[in-house]
Amino acid sequence: MPRHVVEAEGLLTFTRRELERPCDPLSVEDMGDREEVLAMRHAADKVVSSNPERMGSYLRSLS
Repeated sequence: MPRHVVEAEGLLTFTRRELERPCDPLSVEDMGDREEVLAMRHAADKVVSSNPERMGSYLRSLS
């Protein structure tokens, strides 16, 4: 598994946790942070989806 794909999988996990965290809809700082997390998530998703060996199939092949 290429290293950049494994790092992108970790970033997807991080962004999933951050997006589930409640934020104040009136806070400009929270909305700015959320936009940055969404951008990171889209970039990581692009890396993972461009690789033919996805993390799930890799883990299944190890068992």
